[in-house]
Amino acid sequence: AGVVITLPDVTAARVGQKYIFDVKADVTSNAYKIALDSGDVFRGMIYVKGGSDDFLNEVADPSSDDFISMNGTTSGGLIGTRIVVEFVEAGVALASGYAAGSGTADAIFGS
Repeated sequence: AGVVITLPDVTAARVGQKYIFDVKADVTSNAYKIALDSGDVFRGMIYVKGGSDDFLNEVADPSSDDFISMNGTTSGGLIGTRIVVEFVEAGVALASGYAAGSGTADAIFGS
């Protein structure tokens, strides 16, 4: 039924911390969401695979994107999804990975 995970502040002391999210049960309602603390942003790219041969290389907007949301169809959240988040500098988290979905691939980053 979805879940929201809010990561800790991306501080200089936490640079190098890495979080790996593996989806082992399809999200069927709401969304799986990975959120950064207020003021922190994502950089990076996640490969979003939709149904059939539909895909999108989704690039984070480093000026504003502070969450990743997977709805089970257009933005991933099915079994096989793997998102890696690493704190690379104060206020910045690098996101990478693969999001498996079933519909037309769509944006996964948001603000």
